Amino acid sequence: MHRLSYVNAILIQSRGRRLAVPCTRCRSGQGRLVFPECRQVPGAFGGACANCKWPDKASQCSVRDEFWHSLDGLREGSRMGGGGRHTRSLGSSQDNPINVDAEIIDLDEPINLDPEEGDHPNDPINLDPEENEEWPEIE
Repeated sequence: MHRLSYVNAILIQSRGRRLAVPCTRCRSGQGRLVFPECRQVPGAFGGACANCKWPDKASQCSVRDEFWHSLDGLREGSRMGGGGRHTRSLGSSQDNPINVDAEIIDLDEPINLDPEEGDHPNDPINLDPEENEEWPEIE
């Protein structure tokens, strides 16, 4: 066992749940099925079953988590000439910057660490416990 996908597939098969409706590949017997049951671990390896993960075909598994299916739809739209939504990460280009609202955050204003100079008396962070009783009990 040299491939990492083999180890991951064994983890999925040993710890995963058996699916009531197997993936398309397991149902059809397509390719060489290593495991007798179609099992998956939701949230791990995109939700692909062990039989699809074994040969590194997890992206083609029909039982993957919903999150991954929605990403495939976005990718398909961009391949087909813009039929689907195409999103870019914030800050990935000058056209899509990360904006810091100057009215909310004043970058020139220092953070006040001295509780005597204007911190709200009900502030849950007590930076000087000797002035305001003692440290709270943690249970």
